[in-house]
Amino acid sequence: MSNAESNSLRRSARYLLPAAFLVLAVVAYPRISQAFIPYPYFPKLVDFLRIFSLLNLGLAGIVFFTRKSPGTLLRESGLANAWLFICLLGMVLCTNRIYAMQFKWLLLVVYLALLLQLLKAYYLLVVKPEAKGWKMRLSTLFLPLLALFIFAEIGFMFVAQPHGSYPDYLPQINWNHRYWEVNAEGYRDADFARGNGKQKVMVMGDSFTAGSGVKDPNDRFSNLLESRFAQVAFFNLGQPGSNTPQMFRRIKEAEHLGADVLLLSYCLNDIHDAAHQAGVELEWNPQGAGIPGFLLPLMHYSHTFNYFFGIYGMGFTQMDYFTWLEGCFTNPEVLKYHHADLDQIVAYAKARNMRMAAVVFPLMQAPARSVKVTAIISDYFRSREIPVVDLGPTFRDYPADSLWVRPLDPHPNEFVNRMAADELEKVFRAENLLR
Repeated sequence: MSNAESNSLRRSARYLLPAAFLVLAVVAYPRISQAFIPYPYFPKLVDFLRIFSLLNLGLAGIVFFTRKSPGTLLRESGLANAWLFICLLGMVLCTNRIYAMQFKWLLLVVYLALLLQLLKAYYLLVVKPEAKGWKMRLSTLFLPLLALFIFAEIGFMFVAQPHGSYPDYLPQINWNHRYWEVNAEGYRDADFARGNGKQKVMVMGDSFTAGSGVKDPNDRFSNLLESRFAQVAFFNLGQPGSNTPQMFRRIKEAEHLGADVLLLSYCLNDIHDAAHQAGVELEWNPQGAGIPGFLLPLMHYSHTFNYFFGIYGMGFTQMDYFTWLEGCFTNPEVLKYHHADLDQIVAYAKARNMRMAAVVFPLMQAPARSVKVTAIISDYFRSREIPVVDLGPTFRDYPADSLWVRPLDPHPNEFVNRMAADELEKVFRAENLLR
């Protein structure tokens, strides 16, 4: 080996090995690394950094055994180029969790560059040495599969679909990035300053209220009501995944808005917290149950695998969900806790002279079966002299999936929101809730 080559190898080891061990140290000692990387971003970077370390360690190993510089390896070695392709693909997949939704066109260029890198590795491994036998067959098998996977990633990268409460569903993150704009208060609504000089209605609820799956916020029942009452601002404080205690907390936090009316949007799953307090648990199979563990990182980072996992791999209950809900609403112990949670909201509104109304949505997967249950919770509001719109009977005769924003996502669609707005408008006018 010449002195020049020896010096090149030393320089390679000088840079590759320390870089690899430095990154591994960052991953291994999160308390140290979090001093430099903000905590919310660190978990997303861990896998990226691990693969970056593997890339450096692998290249350092190839340099050591072949006695060739990295530049020479990248020009001549099929193994080094294949290793580079695999590691770069893994690192690119990891970026799907780090603001990737804002850089899709840049990722598209990166994926096309990866395709060229794949072809280069194939050329150096198979074509140039005129490989035969298992080397040729194995490489020829994996080339189209990997190319197909990259094209699938490019395609699914642009898919935007709401998918309820599954937070790791990449098409849902796409959808939120495209359609979900929030104001300074963190809610999916216009600036609350628009209520200056007007009567104000605080619309409190969960994803049904926020309009999950509804692309245009103007198609939500709160916005439709605001368009029908010229001197009233309907502030939408819907937050996906909210339960009754969380809604109460957010009502108190929003006291500075000075709302005149509180409109509580009630969904039947709001009873979950009370059921938990009473020890009545809903048994779920965890997400990814039955899927081999080595595939789970792909489910998390790959647009392709994540899409199909989101459709077919969601967790599911080990019992009929609606039967469980019915049991909760007829269980005195559960109702005791739930009424106590709701009573806090009612008492808070009364103490601040906020008039109050409620709208009760059926379980959208079973509108006909929901009527008996929506009547139970509607009777609660009536017993507190709170005007209530019970949407159970309204949608009893509709096929369930005709009320959904899209197949597999049973959030209320634009039609349901219009019907809800129609019924609420009648109540607001009949009860003189707005003065």
